[in-house]
Amino acid sequence: MILPLKDWKPNGILVTVPGVSNDVVAEALGTSGERVALDLHVGRTFERNHKWIEMPECLILRPNECIRIRVRELIQTPRAVFGGVCSRASLTAEGLLVSNIKVDPNFVGYLEIAVFNAGDHSISLMKGKAFASVWFGALTSPIPDGEPPRVPTPTDGLVFRSWRERARALAPYFATGILSILGSIAAALLLKPF
Repeated sequence: MILPLKDWKPNGILVTVPGVSNDVVAEALGTSGERVALDLHVGRTFERNHKWIEMPECLILRPNECIRIRVRELIQTPRAVFGGVCSRASLTAEGLLVSNIKVDPNFVGYLEIAVFNAGDHSISLMKGKAFASVWFGALTSPIPDGEPPRVPTPTDGLVFRSWRERARALAPYFATGILSILGSIAAALLLKPF
């Protein structure tokens, strides 16, 4: 069952912005017409090319560019809820796609959300701007006691220490590319009228 915002705190879901707000949900209930999902905002850092960088006041996301944004909201969930992140329709209409991620039971931390500009023009992302929403649902039973808290999973992507390591990891992609080109040439030759 999806939990309305008013039931988040009684169910143990805490959302804060350290140094700014101890109860983001209560503030949203008082100022927003939204009653089910909570807006997530661009935080202080983002990841580009496997490096975390301080977020400028305005970040330009070029067409076909993908980055990860660390949200400004600190989220803590109990063992009996599960959540999901969705995009904001207004930004999706501009071409901003938000990755479909889950928020596990017993999660503590700042969500790191991949975004992709699928549009044909650049998109401006302002620090503090709402770009995604999170919702939570109640589980029929909580996860077992003793499970360690869930935190954002670090990802290194294709980061390599040496050129040999890079060549070994990228070899299947290179081989696939060569085979695709050869297959295209063969198809063109076979389909060419005589």
